[in-house]
Amino acid sequence: MKEMISQEFKKAVEERDLLRVRIMLKDSLIIDPSFGKFEKMLRCANAEFRDIYVNYDGGQLERNPEKWNQQTLNHELVELVDNFSKERIDHLKKVIDKLLSTNMRKERNSNAVKKTIEGEQKKKRSKSFNNCEDAKVTATKRIKDDAEKIKRLLDTTKVKDTNFDEIKKLATDISELVKKVLLK
Repeated sequence: MKEMISQEFKKAVEERDLLRVRIMLKDSLIIDPSFGKFEKMLRCANAEFRDIYVNYDGGQLERNPEKWNQQTLNHELVELVDNFSKERIDHLKKVIDKLLSTNMRKERNSNAVKKTIEGEQKKKRSKSFNNCEDAKVTATKRIKDDAEKIKRLLDTTKVKDTNFDEIKKLATDISELVKKVLLK
């Protein structure tokens, strides 16, 4: 399994670089929206720091989920660096959860639409292929039939009685049919 805590984070904890530890914790909230990485990193940091959290500064938190957007998320991330409080972290988790789950739903829906479109295109290609194959079979049969008609026509009539207009029409029909098959 992939290690959840980076060597860089462990080094920051070891060096007691509180600001860097807090920034890396904040970043982990975005990197892993399940917050598992954050929790693991927090346990590691709590082993070294007693003062990882500060008291909530009472600053405004947008509580209306309908107003949460990327700008809200960015604002809360910046505020967290200055006021690394449990209240801000809990609030930020809610914002992240809503925004990322909404984005994931949109992405899933978008992927579902793409798959549906691709499926329909595949069906059309398959039908076109079948239609093309059917057309080739039909054209081949028709060419054979027309060739037999021409042969019978030439065999049954004398040269002076040959109806060249009928032969030309058959040849034209055959030519047009072959073009249709080849152009599909």
